[in-house]
Amino acid sequence: MKKTNLLKLLPIISVAMLATSWLMQGNIKSESYEGKKLGVPMPTVELQPEAKVEVFGAYSNMKGDGEHSWGYTVRLWKYDGKLVGVISGQEFGLNGDPATGILEDLEYDETSRKISFKAKMTFGVYSNGEPSKDLVLFEGVLKPHQFLKGEITIADGSSSGRAPKGTKARLKYSKDWTEPMDEYSTFEEWKEYADAKLRRSGPKW
Repeated sequence: MKKTNLLKLLPIISVAMLATSWLMQGNIKSESYEGKKLGVPMPTVELQPEAKVEVFGAYSNMKGDGEHSWGYTVRLWKYDGKLVGVISGQEFGLNGDPATGILEDLEYDETSRKISFKAKMTFGVYSNGEPSKDLVLFEGVLKPHQFLKGEITIADGSSSGRAPKGTKARLKYSKDWTEPMDEYSTFEEWKEYADAKLRRSGPKW
């Protein structure tokens, strides 16, 4: 009996260990491409003056009942052969401007289609009124113009000791979400777009 219970706990222990590891590595610092501090976390890239930031596509599983909405939308662009992007959404809440985060440590293998990233977000507030420190971790598979599916884990970036919560998710490619996305002539232009979005609904930590 003890052996069976331990085996059942292994997936939970694995998720907790993964989230703890990413949290320890994930004190994401605001980095600059010219030695200046940015006000928000940004993906680390090597600037290529001639490279454009091209639309790669949006993937979403957002749903709603007219008053509330839930789910996530991931918007991706391609810059100098690498993906950059933002994630927005919420587990459940009133319609409005959903929480947004920059995709950090984004890795994508075009051969295996495996993708992983993390994002700092703020979904709400703690009981003491302080903004929540939500770290979203994703590992899965991306098939361009089809779907993004895998495991989304929400970990607590504070010292509250709240256990990470993982769920399976499948985000479908969405023309409706992709069409409004803009292409940018430089990475700095894309960064300005992301800065503005994060100032409205980005992480408060």
